[in-house]
Amino acid sequence: MVRVDIADSVLYGFVTHSQEWPVLERPSFARNKIWSESSESGHAFPERRLFHTGIDIIEVVVGTSGLSRLLEESLGEALPNLEMASSSLG
Repeated sequence: MVRVDIADSVLYGFVTHSQEWPVLERPSFARNKIWSESSESGHAFPERRLFHTGIDIIEVVVGTSGLSRLLEESLGEALPNLEMASSSLG
């Protein structure tokens, strides 16, 4: 079971697959947002392994922020049968 926090929303689900990604010399921004062009070794990536992981979402608690509303709309289009609860922490 995994928990993903996005803004003031929380998604719960299970890992359905995980595949190791090859280390690229210069990754795209969308592929890995935590990369840095400089490191102690002078390489774009420090020694580490990256994984692409799929999550089967089973429960969503949606917050009230603009990002959470966008998340709710996107999930509603992609997973129309997913039940979403509203957060009382607004």
